[in-house]
Amino acid sequence: MRFLCISDLHLSKKKPIGRLDEDYWKTQQDKLNFIFQTFSDKGCDYYLCGGDVFDRPIIENEIECFLMNNIVTGK
Repeated sequence: MRFLCISDLHLSKKKPIGRLDEDYWKTQQDKLNFIFQTFSDKGCDYYLCGGDVFDRPIIENEIECFLMNNIVTGK
């Protein structure tokens, strides 16, 4: 049984003050796609998240849909 451990994603569409990314959400999507691809490449069975997934208690629809479409489908 293989686990992919991740931590403290703090996903948000709102760009933090100190970030220089043109499109902060796109940067996060690219990083998440790397995580999903690694999960698949390494033959992992489960994600283990040791910290906050979201930055706020209210989740933006686009973030929720992105995660559901990628984590649940196993891409």
